[in-house]
Amino acid sequence: MIRMYALTSGSGEELKALSQLCKIEGIRTYLPQVTICERRGGAWHPKEKMLIPGYVFAECNLTPEIYYKVKSAAYIRGWIGKGEPTPMSEEDAKFISFMANGGKPIPMLQFDSPFLKKTIIRAVDKRQRRIKATIMVMGKTHTVTFGYLP
Repeated sequence: MIRMYALTSGSGEELKALSQLCKIEGIRTYLPQVTICERRGGAWHPKEKMLIPGYVFAECNLTPEIYYKVKSAAYIRGWIGKGEPTPMSEEDAKFISFMANGGKPIPMLQFDSPFLKKTIIRAVDKRQRRIKATIMVMGKTHTVTFGYLP
């Protein structure tokens, strides 16, 4: 049965971990990213940022062969779960695949964006054009930053 699992990687090593997982047959990978604006040299520049740093998500039919191939892959620290990998709930899996946006970073958001429907907005920084929000994935809350268009 194909289920989605969360894997840990080093913060900043998510893209390298993703490339290692793509080499393993039978796994579909997800890495949610977001586009935010940074001000440099008096101008706004878009920058891609990991939405949930330190995590890569994999959809697969977990067999012992796939388990050990992933476990031995470079830049992957391990599976999330107590003792054995715990599959994500169907709702969380749909949310992660939606946030992965087909492998492209989430574009700058409008306030009526569907990405904000499962989030709790904590702060809006109009000066830096950012929204701080919390999302819940696999029972853990994560604080994420979205860029937005004024």
